[in-house]
Amino acid sequence: MNSNRFLFLIAFIVGVSVMAMEITASRILAPHFGTSIFVWTNIIGVVMMSLSLGYWLSGKLVDKNPRLELLLKIILGAGLLFLVVPFLSNNLIDMISENILFFDSGVTILFVGSFLSAFILFGFPMFLLGITSPFLIKLYSVNNKEHEGETSGTIFAISTLGSIFGTFLPSLVLIPFIGTKFTIYLFSCILIFLGVAGVFSLKNKFLFLIIPFICFFSLNPSISTNASTVIEKESIYQFINVTSYDNRKYYISYNEGRGTQSILDKDNFLTGQYYDYASLLPLMKDSGTPEYLLVGLAGGTIVNALDKIYGKDINVTAVEIDKDVIEISNNLLNLENSSLNVVNMDGRMFLKFNKKKYDFIYIDVYINEMYVPWTFSTSEFWKIVKNSLKEDGVVGINLFSGGENTDFLKIFSNTIAKEFGHTYGLWPIKNGSYNYAVFASNESINFDKMKQKKEYKVLSDQIDYFLNNYIDINYSEDIKVFTDDWCPVEFLTDKTIFN
Repeated sequence: MNSNRFLFLIAFIVGVSVMAMEITASRILAPHFGTSIFVWTNIIGVVMMSLSLGYWLSGKLVDKNPRLELLLKIILGAGLLFLVVPFLSNNLIDMISENILFFDSGVTILFVGSFLSAFILFGFPMFLLGITSPFLIKLYSVNNKEHEGETSGTIFAISTLGSIFGTFLPSLVLIPFIGTKFTIYLFSCILIFLGVAGVFSLKNKFLFLIIPFICFFSLNPSISTNASTVIEKESIYQFINVTSYDNRKYYISYNEGRGTQSILDKDNFLTGQYYDYASLLPLMKDSGTPEYLLVGLAGGTIVNALDKIYGKDINVTAVEIDKDVIEISNNLLNLENSSLNVVNMDGRMFLKFNKKKYDFIYIDVYINEMYVPWTFSTSEFWKIVKNSLKEDGVVGINLFSGGENTDFLKIFSNTIAKEFGHTYGLWPIKNGSYNYAVFASNESINFDKMKQKKEYKVLSDQIDYFLNNYIDINYSEDIKVFTDDWCPVEFLTDKTIFN
């Protein structure tokens, strides 16, 4: 192969690998720390810091020893270090997490834990890959001394083109089909095979080439599992884990599993948890055969209860962004019935382009276990919800908070109260629970009517608790509201969880 073309190939492969490893780093950390802005900040920060140190050292190293063989050995080292990440990640991250619990702030625990994990697992191999660009420029310019500017531009262009491929390929193809660990394994092998060319001895080349095959047969594709796991899957959006201890009751959780997204009990459609209160909405006003929109299907706990309680007397549309979650829910619950329509779409996008008016809308959307997406928290979002609701319709949302006096809960409920004339809170949804609910309508709601509907006595406990504990929420100009421009829900949620 022409030496310049080989240098271009190196630049492209390194560019692909840098971005591919950065994307997969988020998936390695997600089951333990989630994918909040703090985690992504640390991943990007570690990568940029490592690359910059590599650039700096390479500038010094290449002037003293500008040999292609040395560059290939550096790439080989990066490949070997990446290769051990899938084997070390779980135990290493658990050890880090256990040893930083002395911090008083939960945000600090999350930030420090994810930073140390990203740095130890990905920092040094990224540093080695950072050495390659100045090395390639120096090697290429040996035969092109009169065009050093063109040389630098060409190398960086090819490397950046590789990074573009490395951004889309893992996200859209590799991770959904072969998983995170095998994606890391694949790119590690590519770097190893490329780097082996810099090893002189044929015997040593064979040794380095056999290592990936040994690792392949030792690799466990699981990212985080336990004895009770019955389904484990990586979707485009998250790591999904379904556990059961008796094959009758199933728990669905995402990523690090600090929260439970759904409880599916084959013997009882009511869970005794916050999900049950979504079934109260149809009792809050008379509406014939109501149209009920659920944003956030998850495991189907809420739609299952609605079907068992109201049957064909209600039409339910459930919106869920993750098609793998829909598939799992359908397998566990067999969700297909004539009154249920499941839509695979982002909830805010669905509401934005929706032309239909609903009697009831309930929002139960979470990312990373306990975070309401910021896009579902803002004043602009609640205007969109209002446009999809009938004039006397009722909307409800489930929130996670460490207490009723948190900044998160105050600002969130105030944001809703700004858009709706009548807003109510259930603090908390259940005694001892960290789940809180906000209900709102354009018109006043006579909740006492719920008590009169004797045919729904299965909900009598939930009705009694609601009537005895709900409060009125009035909009206050002294309290901030979330907007599309300012909405630090992740920071405020972390603050309430840990403090």
